[in-house]
Amino acid sequence: MVTIELTTVNRSSGGMEAQLSFKKPDGSYYCRSYFREHLKADSKQRQELKALAAGLSAINCPAHVICNVHQSHVKSAINQGWWILWKNCGWKNQKGHLVRDWELWREISELAEKKSLIISGGRDEFERPKI
Repeated sequence: MVTIELTTVNRSSGGMEAQLSFKKPDGSYYCRSYFREHLKADSKQRQELKALAAGLSAINCPAHVICNVHQSHVKSAINQGWWILWKNCGWKNQKGHLVRDWELWREISELAEKKSLIISGGRDEFERPKI
């Protein structure tokens, strides 16, 4: 199983994009960016979830995906497995309310399941690979 790093980065034109990278057998890095349109009213968290979904949809093989994200709520949801608990509870939190941006979390979950992706949290501090 290949290990892919997915890093969300701010775009100079606004919004966020996902950068997928992995080390090729020859030691060089493959890196490509993916972006999904956003609305100006989208929160940073929603922009990051859209970028995450765009990046995951581009992966076409079973993989361990290490997600380097910025937004603390997204990072906690991935690192602490909240998104899996939310899925098991019909996308509701402990108070019985729908989780914020639940439709994007559902999309991320469906992509992970359909593509046999194992999603885990990345480093707290990270830098983009040099290409």
